[in-house]
Amino acid sequence: MIKSLPSIVLMCVLANAGALAQRSNVAEDRAQLLKDVQVVRVPGGIPGDLVVFGKDAFTLICGRSGKANLPVFAAAHAGSGRVVAGGHEGFFGETALKNPDNATLAANIVRWLTPLGADKPSIWLIGQSDALKSVLSEHGNSVLVTSANNISSVLNGRGVLWLDQASLDNNLDAADRVSDWVSKGNGVVITGPAWGWKEVHPGRDLVHQQTGNRIAIPLGLAFASDMLDAYRGGGFAGGDQVIRLTAANDALDALERANKGGETLNSAELGQVTTILGASMDVLSGSNESYAKRVAALCKDKGSQIPTRDAPITTAQPFARLKAILDFHAAQHEPGGSVMAYPSAADFPGAVPNDTARKTVKIEVDTSVPAWHALGLYVPAGEIVTIEASAQATVSSLHFRVGPHTDTLWHLDRWQRFPEVSTYFRLKGEVTKIASPFGGTLFLDVPGRCKAGKLIFTVIGAVPAPRFVRGQTTNEEWIRSIRSSPGPWAELEGNLVCISVPSSAIRDLDDPEALMAYWDEVMEHCYSFFAAPRRDRPERYCVDRQISAGYMHSGYPIMTGDDVAKTFCDVKTLRGSVGITCWGFYHEMGHNFQQPEWTWEPFGEVTNNLFSLYGTETLNRAMVGAHPAMTQAEITKRIHNVATKPGVETYFSKDPWYPLTMFWLMRQEFGWEPFTKLFAEFRDLPRGQRPKSEREKHDQFLQRFSRISGKNLTEYLKAWGIDFSVGADRGVINLPRWMPKDWQ
Repeated sequence: MIKSLPSIVLMCVLANAGALAQRSNVAEDRAQLLKDVQVVRVPGGIPGDLVVFGKDAFTLICGRSGKANLPVFAAAHAGSGRVVAGGHEGFFGETALKNPDNATLAANIVRWLTPLGADKPSIWLIGQSDALKSVLSEHGNSVLVTSANNISSVLNGRGVLWLDQASLDNNLDAADRVSDWVSKGNGVVITGPAWGWKEVHPGRDLVHQQTGNRIAIPLGLAFASDMLDAYRGGGFAGGDQVIRLTAANDALDALERANKGGETLNSAELGQVTTILGASMDVLSGSNESYAKRVAALCKDKGSQIPTRDAPITTAQPFARLKAILDFHAAQHEPGGSVMAYPSAADFPGAVPNDTARKTVKIEVDTSVPAWHALGLYVPAGEIVTIEASAQATVSSLHFRVGPHTDTLWHLDRWQRFPEVSTYFRLKGEVTKIASPFGGTLFLDVPGRCKAGKLIFTVIGAVPAPRFVRGQTTNEEWIRSIRSSPGPWAELEGNLVCISVPSSAIRDLDDPEALMAYWDEVMEHCYSFFAAPRRDRPERYCVDRQISAGYMHSGYPIMTGDDVAKTFCDVKTLRGSVGITCWGFYHEMGHNFQQPEWTWEPFGEVTNNLFSLYGTETLNRAMVGAHPAMTQAEITKRIHNVATKPGVETYFSKDPWYPLTMFWLMRQEFGWEPFTKLFAEFRDLPRGQRPKSEREKHDQFLQRFSRISGKNLTEYLKAWGIDFSVGADRGVINLPRWMPKDWQ
């Protein structure tokens, strides 16, 4: 049973939630916290947003979501104590703290949180970096590293607790006690991106089951699930103009006044208010009834639009966006029997033809393979589907997923489909009823290390959907009947790759066997090139009308737009010599296999592209020109820039194409084999020998690649601006020096 938030504390904080009544000393508090802080950074991290809603809460620093500003750092007074929340723990990691502003912010936070009368408070760190401990110790604090198991002893003392958003997820009673401890005169810092928490805790409740929100919501702050971008220059900043209308109550007050004609909001302000209210409803609709009622009153009779490709809902339509949020949260709490098809479901993910018969089907699933198992069935929007299972299945932590489209769009300025259409259900007993307002392909989601073996499920009320399984389905069966199944989404399953595409993309697919043989070959090459251990489940690609970030993005599944749906199913094009067709497919799979030991901080969009180069060369016969940035002319231009002024700039972090060109030259000389040997060496390193800092990564790369290739690469790598520790080249100095031919 999900435990509710502490009601007494919550009532105290929310009593005046509708009023703009912050403390009179907010400006002074903000000045103390941001003293000598201009811009903070989180190298390689994507922070999440915060909701600032308590009467004694205030925004400190913001990031960007589209064109709006959202809090990434916020603080609040809580009783006689104080709280600071941050949207990513990486702001206080080793590399981030090399930025003086990050280190200053850390010291300012502890100083502001210090209980009155305590000169040198005890600072307890749970799961924080050694670098943070050092920074805080340098300012004269007594810093103690502890664990979540030791939380009771911490709460028996006085001081400041610094922890991550999930530190007490296994002890939520203790999280509630932290809130009470803070209100009695202590301080707490909580950091983490809630979007990341949701990704690794599917089906769990962000409001009630996350450490961060269990502690912060009673204190007037909350962790929401947006992803924030940095401002120009890669940093996150404050300032009066930046933080304006970033508090939830301010935004709601402004929209209420505008609705009554008492205030006019320009387009930028309207977008800002709409974005803030959308983010706030992510958490407050389930934890603050009075706030949710105010929003609902605004949307009454004004939010009938549905998002489509041709008529997207934008931030200029606040009532339609807010009504969508309210409808979504209402659907989460309705019993299965009362779920109605959402008006936009027929547009996306799609409608089942009216004359389609609902079926009863028995399906066997091998639960030794974790993650998603497509069942060849589609759940119609708003209809109840019954699943019957054995008693053995009910003790295996199995879930059913309706729809593969896990990307959420709440944070985007434009919605071309409803922002969240995938739903998730736990197998509750021998009979489980599920229903989705949007419908979708039915999957069984199996946890890792499941020992239930092969299980049989009876599914009643779904409709058949196209599903090809390599090694089980023949091309003849596919052509004769399966590809014509009425479900609007199809599953193509190889041994190593699965693909979700609209059924319209496969209606004329004649040879799915050859298609999935190609995709399996892609993965064979990926495993081989990266010297990566075989995963115990296939990788996944999923086509969507609109995704959460970028043109494509990595993950499980890898997400991409529906403009390439037909390409996924066209083996002639996929095996063609025009590599740019497949560059993005290989690029995102490369992301799924990147390892930190050989992916330096500027290389997030570089080492994954090694597989784009390798894949287009191996599978598409494209040595150069597989991407517009990797034509011979562009490569030559970058080489010339470096060769004429070697080491003058940090070329390796200039943009992703410079270091990829650096690697390309190495591949031209040494081939791909040394890269694979390098990856294997790092894979097999004992934990104690793995590089612990960026400089150690540089050193080990130099030493290992030089030894593998038989050439001393010191001068070459320095030309690209890479720095090494003194003596890092000691083990390779006797090897022949290497520079590319015709370097000058």
